[in-house]
Amino acid sequence: TVVFDASALPGPSVAIAGPADGKSGNANEDFAARLGVAGGTTATASASFDPRTTVTQGTLIPAVLETAINTDVPGYVRAVVSTDVRSFDGARVLVPRSSRLIGQYKSGVQAGQKRAYVIWTRLIRPDGVSVDIASPAIGFGGETGLKGKVDGHFFERFGSAMLLSVIGGLSSLTGNAGVVIAGGGQSAAAAAVQQSGQLGPTIRVRQGEPIRVFTAKDLDFSKVS
Repeated sequence: TVVFDASALPGPSVAIAGPADGKSGNANEDFAARLGVAGGTTATASASFDPRTTVTQGTLIPAVLETAINTDVPGYVRAVVSTDVRSFDGARVLVPRSSRLIGQYKSGVQAGQKRAYVIWTRLIRPDGVSVDIASPAIGFGGETGLKGKVDGHFFERFGSAMLLSVIGGLSSLTGNAGVVIAGGGQSAAAAAVQQSGQLGPTIRVRQGEPIRVFTAKDLDFSKVS
């Protein structure tokens, strides 16, 4: 007799989470409020930087990846600036071509995610001048993150589930062969299915990929330029 103990399989659990304060709100409005975007307020203009020595926030810095990215584990990444970047008034080159970019990328990619999130932390010019930039990598279309080849780990995620299906099929075919599938073993297999099902995808971005850096803050070169 074949016994297939399906009761050991974990049942589906659904967690429904609402707002912590019990109030319903618009996520876009909350995001705008955090950034200080509110109607009815007055913004005062000021001359806060020298246009001759500043690369302003929002400047796009073209670059090329020198090291590949694999999001299985977090790590460092390096790129080289491919085009001269001038001051706000265009009078001088503040970030020359061949300057180096140092950054970091994260792992823990979520299901469905297709872009690797990279933050550039430091820019080093050929003359030794460096600046902390803390700015994200973007694609040439302006999308945050770098698009790469996505490995969804299909067999790693669903191999255990397929194995359980095979075991279940065998249990119905063997009749009275005297095979017993213990509930404890079935429970362990079910746990393996649950664990492998949580495996996120891997994103790989090749070496030599053209990218851009979205400058997240003003870069002041007044003391070195």
